[in-house]
Parts: sequence; structure tokens; C-alpha cells
Amino acid sequence: LTAYPVVGTATATARAIYRRGQAQGRDPHQLAKVGDCFTEHEYFLKNFTWGRYDLGEYTGLQLVIDFYGESMDDLSYAASVGFVTGAVLDPIWANPDVCQPDESPLACEYRVLRPAVALIMIGTNDIIGGVDGGTTRAHLETIVQISIDSGVIPVLSTIPDNQIQPDWAARVLEINDIIRSVAGAYV
Repeated sequence: LTAYPVVGTATATARAIYRRGQAQGRDPHQLAKVGDCFTEHEYFLKNFTWGRYDLGEYTGLQLVIDFYGESMDDLSYAASVGFVTGAVLDPIWANPDVCQPDESPLACEYRVLRPAVALIMIGTNDIIGGVDGGTTRAHLETIVQISIDSGVIPVLSTIPDNQIQPDWAARVLEINDIIRSVAGAYV
């Protein structure tokens, strides 16, 4: 396992992406969610909009909650139960009621919501589906590059441990190492 630093402040790269996004009409208060069942789950970020939370010693995060507000409760077109990294790039998985023909769930999310930032937590189903690490990396790099090209700051999150299948622990570590490596390449 390679150690990667946590980036605690906006980098010059993130600032450049943000400026490009603002020139493209991105909403600075809009947050997109890209991922699988953990990202799509009804409780992911929504407790903040429902007022059901206690920040404890992290009261400084209230500014973030206030800034993104109701967008944390928005339905995502790029997060769904069962999504592998390649699914957010494949138009077959796009919502036909909202997305344009041949538009991927990711492109649809960015077009409809016009977010400035995307929280990206995906990879668990790559493990379940037996997707190899090289394919996961290639898909994740494509997701990040599309985000950057669209003027959306990609914020990558590692995936949680798998308590149901402990024998997948090595794969969780592999996917998380890929996620950290891809994130590190774009800092």
C-alpha cells in the first residue's frame, strides 16, 4: 500500500478547473454525486439537508454544508446501485427520461445539474463483478478527465471496507490504491 497525502486545500489545478467551469456556466453551489450504491444511498449527504447531524469537533464544516445546501439532496443521474466504474461512462445506463441519446450518465449529470464539484466514490462493484484493476484505473482516469474537461472539480473518495466478504480485503486495498494514485496524478 502506497501512502498518499490528503489534500486539505484547493490546489492550483482545482482553481484552474473551477475558473474554466465558471466560464462554462457551472453553478458554484451545485454538487454532483458519481458512484455506486454507497453514493446513491438515501442517506449519503442527505442528513445534512434534513438537519439530522452533529458535527462535533468539526464545526468548521458547517460552511461547506451551507454552501452546497440542498444540492446534497439532489437525485444523481451518475450514481446507482450496481454501477461499476465503466457504467457511468456507458450511455446504456443513462436515464432515458432525462438524458440525451448516446449520453453517458456522467455527461447527463454534468449537463443537467451544471455542478462545479463532483464527489466520486465508485469501485466496490468492480470488485464484485471481477473487473480487473487496469480496467478500473482506465475508467476512473476517464471519469476524472471528463470531469476536468467539463469544468467540474473531481473529488475522489476511497471505497469502504467490505464486511460481508472479508476475503475481498485485498481487492478493496487494490481499488483504494488505484483511487489514491489517480487522484494524486491530478493534484
